[in-house]
Amino acid sequence: MGYAVVFGEALVDLLDTERDGERVYRQAIGGGPLNVAVGVTRLGGAAQFVGSLGDDVLGGRIRGFLTDVGVGLAGAVTVPASTALAVVTYDGPEPDFRFYGEPPSYSLLGADELDLALLEGADVLYCGSVVLVQPRTLAAARRAWSLAAGLRVFDPNVRPHLLDGPAALEGLREVVAEFAAGAHLVKLSTADAALLYPREPVEGVAAYLRELGAATVVVTLGA
Repeated sequence: MGYAVVFGEALVDLLDTERDGERVYRQAIGGGPLNVAVGVTRLGGAAQFVGSLGDDVLGGRIRGFLTDVGVGLAGAVTVPASTALAVVTYDGPEPDFRFYGEPPSYSLLGADELDLALLEGADVLYCGSVVLVQPRTLAAARRAWSLAAGLRVFDPNVRPHLLDGPAALEGLREVVAEFAAGAHLVKLSTADAALLYPREPVEGVAAYLRELGAATVVVTLGA
């Protein structure tokens, strides 16, 4: 049976909600790439999650959750860091994500720690999200991308609060173009498109990524 490798972040979301008239945070295991790996297994596929996990209780819960749902962890490493938290609030069409934890537990997998055989044997490599703005994990993502023999799926999943000014945004725009150029499938949201390419219609953004080399571009339109 073939399998997909999902490279990216796993963390704990603190979801803003209300209970008994008080504002509370509901804890949930999350991270866009982690959700993809879980989705693959729930649809009957096989997935391996590749990333770095904290060495605390929350990191253990993430490992336990992934194991319980059938996601493989052969390419995951445990690092000496507290599990990153994402505080999620809802006040508009897109949820607002604020990240806490320094260094982020998801940012500590280096290129030399990749399981090369796992990557080279995968039918699909999914990559993207917040690991792209961390130098160490970006280097690992680039190496994984270069080794992928099967389908390459790319999802920028941009989180604007992790971008420190115009220079960081321009740097991410260049990374997105780099990965899109070698992708069989790019999954983009309208929020991603608006942040990366302001004032450009989303159809134009999709066409631009196709011109760079992406075989297929899918744009999600919110709800």
